Order: sequence, then structure tokens, then C-alpha cells
Amino acid sequence: MVTYHQAVPNVATRELWRIVENGQIHELQALLPQADINARNEHGMTALMRAAYHGRVQMVRVLL
Repeated sequence: MVTYHQAVPNVATRELWRIVENGQIHELQALLPQADINARNEHGMTALMRAAYHGRVQMVRVLL
């Protein structure tokens, strides 16, 4: 079993995860400077991983 040490994500990072899951690309650009795009959730997934999982190609490109 892999465990991830994670800090409590800030509000912007939690909002980034929500935006990525919901596909709201228009909100993504404004939020990126405030969010930690490398933060991992309780399952070890980053925003990039979540975007890829949900098939959000445009978001994957922006996050890369």
C-alpha cells in the first residue's frame, strides 16, 4: 500500500480539483496562479491526473 504525505490543500487547490472534474476550462486559467497544481488528493492524484482520467484534453494541455 502506498501512502502519500500531503499537506492540507488550500481553497484554490480544492477549487482546481473541482474545476478539472467538471470541465470548466474558462475558470481554469484564472485559478492557476493561486493553486498548487502538483498537490495530490487523498488518492494520490494531481489535477493533471484527474483531468486525464476525465478525458479533459484541453485542461491536460493547460496543466502541462
